[in-house]
Amino acid sequence: MSQALTSQNPKDREVALARFFSPSIYKDIATRGKSSAFSRLAEQCGIFSQGSIGNVADAFEFAFRELKRGNRSEYIYKAVLAQKTVLGVHNLNTATLLSEFRAGSSKADIVVVNGTTTVYEVKSERDKLSRLPSQISDYLNVFGKVNVIVADKHIEYAEKVLPEIVGILSLTKRNQISIIRQGLDNSSNVQSLSIFNSLSLNEASKVLVELGIRVPVVPNTQLYSELAKIFEDLPGKVVHEASVKVLRGSRSQTHLRDFLAELPQSLKVNALTTPVRVRDRSRVLKTLDLPIETAKKWI
Repeated sequence: MSQALTSQNPKDREVALARFFSPSIYKDIATRGKSSAFSRLAEQCGIFSQGSIGNVADAFEFAFRELKRGNRSEYIYKAVLAQKTVLGVHNLNTATLLSEFRAGSSKADIVVVNGTTTVYEVKSERDKLSRLPSQISDYLNVFGKVNVIVADKHIEYAEKVLPEIVGILSLTKRNQISIIRQGLDNSSNVQSLSIFNSLSLNEASKVLVELGIRVPVVPNTQLYSELAKIFEDLPGKVVHEASVKVLRGSRSQTHLRDFLAELPQSLKVNALTTPVRVRDRSRVLKTLDLPIETAKKWI
């Protein structure tokens, strides 16, 4: 067995535990029904030696609990946000959670689409904040509400550099969301062309249909430039309202409701942010039920 990281290298162990929830491991389990990376990490972190671990799902839950302590990873922040929003206050019938959503030169950590678009940029204990001002600048051009959720050590900096319109949240030691500063409605400040560049061409075309505007009939190679010309002249707030309706339809997650109900808490964010084929969902559930002794042989 390689060096166990349970006590000797706590920082390395935290990194290893966070990797349990990487999209690559989740996709391996969905498509192959096993993951050698999962087994290597479980051995490295001493999870295989835990007497309480009966099956693969137990291992994920154990790693999740461990990650909630100390320097929490971005995944924990996303999990709390998901539970608070689309799995809590809202539901999948009325809200959609998007991850890595493009906005300018940035990719938003979490975007919740319901009656508006609300972005949450995560800055965990492990993150640096050098890019935060430019990220927020991009988000203010696209989203109806803009929030950052930060570790306690980042609160002072966030309050100093962020515009008053931006909400500031923190994740408490008990993994609860605390509101430091309430964000304000930003929908009157968004830019039509910025929203357009965040959408697929199909979604952008649907926005025009929603607004009663004829979609240009041109070759695919010319569609982007023709759509951009139209969006450039439209009011930002109007485009934002229409894009909310389109995104709620085009990226609806209602089809995940039953699947999410069967997943352990630790993997719900993976299911929301890393799409897998419908036929692979049953493989995920079967793999999670496998005895941990089976997973030891995946290495």
